[in-house]
Amino acid sequence: MDNLSFIEKDQKSIKEFIEKCIVQYSKNKSESLLKPYSITYEESKKSYYKVFVNGKLEEGHNIFNVVEKERNQVIGEVWLYHDENKTFIYELIIFEEFQGRGYGTKTLKKIESYFKNRGAKKIGLNVFGDNLVAINLYKKAGYRVGNMNMVKPLND
Repeated sequence: MDNLSFIEKDQKSIKEFIEKCIVQYSKNKSESLLKPYSITYEESKKSYYKVFVNGKLEEGHNIFNVVEKERNQVIGEVWLYHDENKTFIYELIIFEEFQGRGYGTKTLKKIESYFKNRGAKKIGLNVFGDNLVAINLYKKAGYRVGNMNMVKPLND
């Protein structure tokens, strides 16, 4: 954890990040919920742009590059939210070339420290059911299922 730092993204980078997230989230949602991509894309766009208004994030939202200090290398990105009622991890992304090296665990610990320092008592997040790597990371870190949606295709 000590070898990672969170560096806040600038406005241009935040916009690019949001746009990338909309595409990826829409794809994941389409596959997981068996909905057409065109529908999940429009839903996602509306949802994301509720918190990213006029090129700025609403208060409480922070998007950071995750930097490995020793090499000064950006290894991922996180989108965190905290206010007096809610603490939430919107995105935790470790870039593919850095996966499998413990950075997910270290980043999650850094996130927990970040939120504890702001008075948070618990953290929420969502994960798609087919993202087994992320699910195992969160379970190993002590997270538990609080809600679950299920879907079944009815093929002819």
